[in-house]
Amino acid sequence: MITGRPGTDDLLGLTQGGRDSVTIYLPIPPPEPFWRPDPVKAALQDAMTVAVNRLVGRGRGHDIHTAIRRQFDEIVGPARFEGQSVALFLTTESATGFVLPDRIEFAVRVGDHFDLGPLLRAVTMARHVYGLTITEHDWGLWEAPGAEPAQLLAGSTREAAASASGLRAAAFEVYRWIMSSPAYFLRRGLFVSRALTQAQHRLAGLDPDGTSLLVLFPDDAVADRGSFGGVVENARLGRPVEVVYGDADTLTPGRIGRELRRHRGRLVQQELSDRITRLRAENAAGHPSTSLPEIAMAAAAGRVRTFVYDTDADHYGAIDSDGRFVPDQWGYDALARIAIDVLAAGGEAHAVTAEELRAGTMTGPVLAEIAYPASLR
Repeated sequence: MITGRPGTDDLLGLTQGGRDSVTIYLPIPPPEPFWRPDPVKAALQDAMTVAVNRLVGRGRGHDIHTAIRRQFDEIVGPARFEGQSVALFLTTESATGFVLPDRIEFAVRVGDHFDLGPLLRAVTMARHVYGLTITEHDWGLWEAPGAEPAQLLAGSTREAAASASGLRAAAFEVYRWIMSSPAYFLRRGLFVSRALTQAQHRLAGLDPDGTSLLVLFPDDAVADRGSFGGVVENARLGRPVEVVYGDADTLTPGRIGRELRRHRGRLVQQELSDRITRLRAENAAGHPSTSLPEIAMAAAAGRVRTFVYDTDADHYGAIDSDGRFVPDQWGYDALARIAIDVLAAGGEAHAVTAEELRAGTMTGPVLAEIAYPASLR
């Protein structure tokens, strides 16, 4: 069965893996005309062919890759793919899949365990940033979950807003044609206020905790910096808000997507850097460690409060009983395995890239906050 974003129990189940585990990550391409074959399923079939070739290269017999392909067909056949990427985890006896709202690069891995690194990053580093465009005539709520142009989630035209706001709004619309600026500015303020309210209602369903960042893109024609700021404040959007001023003619989906990703990167960088700074503080609730053996043993004991690791670091292998890392090209992504132990014990885990960290905040591939033993509290 293919589901949405996995939970901790799903991640724990995938750590079991087994010999000849196949992992497939695929970014979902844009939809094709209905008379063409499903591009996602066609791309997955190609990825499965790559996996079979690698199984043959490992010396596995026909019965092994036939059984895995049977699991593949059973899970992919009835599935629908509406998201940014798909992740499949296959053995001769099981098949698990997830369709994610995050963009994950294409990858196929065959080994003795599943490759959970990209999936874990998508789960632990989910930071949503929404954009709201406002012009004199319309508004739009946007999201850019992947590397593609931003997608429109909701919006309405100025004329629709006027008809919904009753006779008073309609009167202002008449005054705009009869009189000059006073009625025009009153009408404009009403439209902006209603746009913010409707966007807030939609965001309440998408992000009820109010943790996402909202980037406003007001057109220069409506963004009177004195009055616009007051309208935004009165709207009580209930989440962090930043404003990007500019010309509406340049607000293409591609540009909106780039701006939202830029703000997301800065938000993640600031959040992680602040977190790491607190980990290194002398008055932290635990002691910071950059020792992989110490962190691995503490994670297995459920004593790691926070774990941050660099996803660019290659640590395929196992950690033995003495906490030493033993490389193995067919083994676990050991850092991702530690992160799952941390999550299972109720801690925090962050799979980051080098560009998401400020220089100097991490001097190695791992950093953890390890809880002090009860006897030392």
